[in-house]
Amino acid sequence: MFFFLPVHFLTHRLFPMSDTFPINALGPSELDYEYVKYGLTQWPWKSWFLYFGLVVGVSCHAVEGTRMIYNTWMAGGPTESVRLAKKSPWRKVAMAALAIPVLSGVFVLSKEPMMVLSSTAKRFDASFKAALLYRL
Repeated sequence: MFFFLPVHFLTHRLFPMSDTFPINALGPSELDYEYVKYGLTQWPWKSWFLYFGLVVGVSCHAVEGTRMIYNTWMAGGPTESVRLAKKSPWRKVAMAALAIPVLSGVFVLSKEPMMVLSSTAKRFDASFKAALLYRL
């Protein structure tokens, strides 16, 4: 997540707020699903790699955090037999149960037709290209 989260923050929050031309500070109403669809349409491999990494990283973080909280506060201490093991197979199932619905939603979103004005698309393009990764 040390790679995926900063890239996501920069491309979806910081760069769109730039008041330089041609971005002109995209407003919250302009940063809807069309912004995400534009990135998935223009840079499909990069965008899918980044969304996949972000979703899997967040899922892993949530499952491991839940395991730690359960073991610390609910399992009765370090000697209790109902503790959740670090290597147990439920972790992979829980991560998949969190990641698959989100990634399937991104897939469905990527298949929808673009509904963005050409002037807004130019601003989206400039916003994405403010990130070095999207210029390569």
